[in-house]
Amino acid sequence: MASGYIEYSDGTGTTLSNAWVKFALTTSTATGQEAIPTSGVNWTSLSVQIEGSSTLDNSAFDIMMTWDTNGVYPIHGPSQSAYNLNFKTSTNTKAALAIDLGLAPTFPSANATNGTIYVWLKGNASSTNDKVKLVRLHFSEFSKG
Repeated sequence: MASGYIEYSDGTGTTLSNAWVKFALTTSTATGQEAIPTSGVNWTSLSVQIEGSSTLDNSAFDIMMTWDTNGVYPIHGPSQSAYNLNFKTSTNTKAALAIDLGLAPTFPSANATNGTIYVWLKGNASSTNDKVKLVRLHFSEFSKG
């Protein structure tokens, strides 16, 4: 199977707090990356990278995925319980979260933009120190092998 990813990437980061924050995932600018197919694809996992200025304030996150920028047409979630951070550095300033998805959706003909998925994150702290640097949706195509 051919595989790839779409992502949101921001070197300075987007502030994460205890309110929903939207991230638009699109085709990566990495060499050789293709747009996510509109069907016939397995969304395998979602990964998130977070950094804090001194120490991370959020330890768990709610996640929702939608087809649209307004968050009206859900794909997955909101999560029933918060996801805990999988990995933190020893200084507690960087962390990663990885979620197995195993979804095989088809882009709807309306209320979606082909090639773009919206991931919404909400932390468990009202901090303005934590920044989301990367959100990446990994996929593999059924028809390419």
